[in-house]
Amino acid sequence: MRMKSETLNFAKVLKLIPKVILPFMNKNMRIGAARPTWYLACLSLLFAGLLTLTSCKKEYFEPDRIKDSTWNPELAVPLIKSTVTVPEVLGRLEDQDVIVIDTTGILALRYFDNIFSLAAEDVVVLLTQSNAQTAPLLPAEAVTLAGGGTVALGPVTFDFPLNWNNLPDAPELQSITFKGGSLDFSITSTYTYPVTLNLTIPGLTPSPGTMTVMTNTPFSLPLAGRTMNLTTGAQGFNDIRLTASGSISGASGTGMVGQTMTLTSTITNPAFSLILGDIKQQNFNPPASEVRIRFFENQQDGIITWNDPRVKAIFTNGIGANVNLQFAQMDFQPPGAAPIRLTSTFFPAPLYNALINGSSTVGVQVPTTIDLNRNTSNIVTVAASGPTKLFYQVNGSTNPQGGSNVNWLQDTSKIKLDMEVFLPFDGTAVDFSKADTAKVEIFPIDGDIQEIESVTFRLTIDNGFPVDAHGQVYFYDSTLTDSNFTGIPVPIDSLFPNAPGVVFASPVPNAQGRVDQSQKVRTVLDITVDRDKLKKLEAAKFTNLVSKGWIDTYNRGAAPVQIYDNYTMDLYLGVIVKIKYKVEL
Repeated sequence: MRMKSETLNFAKVLKLIPKVILPFMNKNMRIGAARPTWYLACLSLLFAGLLTLTSCKKEYFEPDRIKDSTWNPELAVPLIKSTVTVPEVLGRLEDQDVIVIDTTGILALRYFDNIFSLAAEDVVVLLTQSNAQTAPLLPAEAVTLAGGGTVALGPVTFDFPLNWNNLPDAPELQSITFKGGSLDFSITSTYTYPVTLNLTIPGLTPSPGTMTVMTNTPFSLPLAGRTMNLTTGAQGFNDIRLTASGSISGASGTGMVGQTMTLTSTITNPAFSLILGDIKQQNFNPPASEVRIRFFENQQDGIITWNDPRVKAIFTNGIGANVNLQFAQMDFQPPGAAPIRLTSTFFPAPLYNALINGSSTVGVQVPTTIDLNRNTSNIVTVAASGPTKLFYQVNGSTNPQGGSNVNWLQDTSKIKLDMEVFLPFDGTAVDFSKADTAKVEIFPIDGDIQEIESVTFRLTIDNGFPVDAHGQVYFYDSTLTDSNFTGIPVPIDSLFPNAPGVVFASPVPNAQGRVDQSQKVRTVLDITVDRDKLKKLEAAKFTNLVSKGWIDTYNRGAAPVQIYDNYTMDLYLGVIVKIKYKVEL
């Protein structure tokens, strides 16, 4: 017997093997347990395993096994032995799909978003504002000044009332502690005699002492770190009380009876670190927002039920005032259907109102959580619709009860609303499907692929999850336009020729829906990719690959099951490569 030399090149064959599975390794293909179709994780592990082949031993090829002029030797290579745990499943999730473990150990999808975060400085805004005090030149004063004498002024006390024309309901403040701004004084007059005024502010601490302002020489007092008592004026609130005394000198200048002198006091760019008093009813209307629920975005069909879905409105009141929230919109949006309004026993329809109390202690934040669950709302019905978004529009107001109030605001205070959608994996799924699409570019294939007859993967799974999974991979040409399987051509071929393959079967859960991890169920899956299939795909200009999977919970959803954090799945992957080798006898 004489073997034909150079017909079988093992190194070349091993380099060619990955070309058989390149369609499945496209980096844009989203394969994993992310949503959570675990069969895709298994398939990705299966296809990735072949790339680890780097060598083969000559003893696999034994001359005494030659029986015909054509020999199909088989290389049986174990590739992977692995255990998929819950942390590994979590690691395959999309960035925006967050899975948490609740206090009972059940896995849950959690979608969280901040609806609004409003600073206290946006609720009560201090304005730059001025106050003017004007005094005319009296006849006796004019005579004294014309003779070169001096006219004494004051002492006189006057109030600088705060201006709130930017707010519909003017606050009544007792004090302001400033973190910025200045109090500026200037003197103008229609006569030319020079004026000097000495000013004090009894309610300002720490006290700046006596401040002197003269004609054409203004004075500016920084306010940062100072507290203004606003109760010393005539109103008992909102008043800055000032005392002024000074003189007009007749040593130079001219003037006539009736001409005036004006002292202008200006609060410039004020900013507070703390205000105390009654801020009254102030409205705030943050922009509408939404929470995106990605789990349902790529669902194709099927029915999924959730035993205990929850929506939480988590309100943080960081100001010393009660707040009323009005939910003008709280709608879930299912794909291709009308929005569903979330209703609850907490709120009267159609506008939901909630009174959120504030703390009387400065700096204390009060969290309030409104928990909308199966017992207090229609959330079970809403979750069954498979919504992809939750839309919110919230309006609010302070001191909704009216009357007289003692409030506080800090510059660091926030009025904040966070929304959480919480979907524990506790329920059933029947024919729940997911699909992923990838563009692939692998053709033309090197002619040396003729040396490979077929590649068969054997995947053995010991499943500890209460789920049955079926999978199929479809091959399409460039006319594929819609991965949702509407208006698309017939596929060129599929990975499983007759029906979707059984990827893994479910073990039997106990009466509480939990799986004993010592009672896993074994499934063996063989997938063969042969040379004829590759030729067919190349001839039909295969460029698109669609993976689709179907999930049923145990017994096709006959009873609820739970997915716990201790569940695992054991994977064993091997490959058998058949190589066509011609010999001459």
